Order: sequence, then structure tokens, then C-alpha cells
Amino acid sequence: NKMMLKRYLEMYAKKKPISPQAISSLSFVFTLFNLSEEEAAEAIVALCIEEGAERMASASKLLFLGSKALSSAEAQAGLQPIRDMIMSTYPDVDVGEGLLNSSQNSIAEAAFRSEVQERAKREGNNLSVVPDGWQLLGLDQSQAFEIFRTEKQKKFLTDASEIYGTGNVFVNAKGQRVDADGKLIDNEDVESGERTQALRAVNAGKPPPSGKVYQCENCGSLVYVSDYKDFETDFPSDYVCVECLAPKSSFQLLEFVEESKA
Repeated sequence: NKMMLKRYLEMYAKKKPISPQAISSLSFVFTLFNLSEEEAAEAIVALCIEEGAERMASASKLLFLGSKALSSAEAQAGLQPIRDMIMSTYPDVDVGEGLLNSSQNSIAEAAFRSEVQERAKREGNNLSVVPDGWQLLGLDQSQAFEIFRTEKQKKFLTDASEIYGTGNVFVNAKGQRVDADGKLIDNEDVESGERTQALRAVNAGKPPPSGKVYQCENCGSLVYVSDYKDFETDFPSDYVCVECLAPKSSFQLLEFVEESKA
């Protein structure tokens, strides 16, 4: 049972996008294994400690999911070792708690933004009221309304649509991106936008809207690789992490499992 629970938690940490549905399903997993909230917190902490400091992205994600799926004061206190581990990686420990809280709030906002976009898509972009889900994510009503208002103003465009627009993007014989008339698209601008949106998505536990993201197992830093590049062949063999100088072999592709919608 312990090994199976560990596998479930690893899936949530590394592959399952953060969403209200993920929080609910994680709560069900704990019920399935007949765990008390304190025991569930202990299982999350144990996995984070086992994976160590090189998996800070996973620790941050599990901290978020655990803090939302578990409600008792004892369980919340039980998650403190993860908070301490994450804060220990910040250069200035005096501001670590504030940075961690800000990061966790950003995860919630990004997850609700995706939830709004998905709900609007299912309703033909006619979504007129703030959907549920913000409560589970730990947002207050004013935050939820502001996110909804912002998304409605931009017609509920997804991250991918923000990058490419609503028209079609094609590739010419040289592998360059062109519009429907064959005119070259500014690859530098497009790739910069892709990178921003991809890293935003990954930091929220979501799959990138385009391209792939690799993570340094040594320090947790992320590298974006567009759909038109290959990490193995387009990055030199002597490539090193810009943060910790770890070799290219330290980078692993992040994989995600899409969350099914009710």
C-alpha cells in the first residue's frame, strides 16, 4: 500500500496538472487508502524529503495540493517540513516565507485562470458567471472575480492562442513559421512568447501550451525547447545548466497527464 500511495503522489507531483479536480481527486486517494489527514501529510512530506532539494518544483506542487486537500490544523502543521525545505533554497531566508506564500498564490491564480478558460471553451465562450473551483484553490472571491474579468476581456483566449493568435500557423520547406499567405513570422518574438507561457504553465503544474520543458535534476531550473528544436541534437553536448553548471545529462523532460474534466 505504501508503494502504491507513493506512485500516486509521484504522479500528482510530476504529471498531473493542478486544478480543482486534482485537489478533489487527491482527497479521494487519501480516503481510498484509509489515511487520516495527519498520515496523508506525513506521506507527502516523506516523498518530498526522499526526492531532496533537486526536486523543488515537485515539492512546491505537492505542498500546494496537500495544503488544499487537507483541512485540519494538525495536517497543515505536518506539512511544515516541506515549507522549511523550500524556504531553505532562497538566498535570503528572512523573506523566504513571503516568497513561498507568493509562489503558492501564483499557482492558485494560474490554475484558476486555466479553469476559467476550459469552462469557457466548453460553453462556447459564453461563460457569464465566475465558475466554481476558486474556493478549493484557496482564492478569495475578489481574486476569482478579477481573474474572470481579465479572461473575459481577452475573450477567454488560452495561452497558445495568445502566442499564435486565432489564425493558422504554418511551416515552410525550411522549417520556418509562416502565416496563411506564406509570410515569415518573427520567430524570435514568437519563441519568447512561447517560453514565457510554457514556464508559466509548468510552474502552475500544467503542461506547456507548446514545446517541451526540461528540468535540471540538480537545482530545479527549467529550460524551454520549442516544437521546432530538439534538446538532444540542437543543444551542444557541452551544454551546462546556467544556474548550477550541471551537465546536459542532468536535464530530464517534464511529462504531464492531462486532467479529465467532469
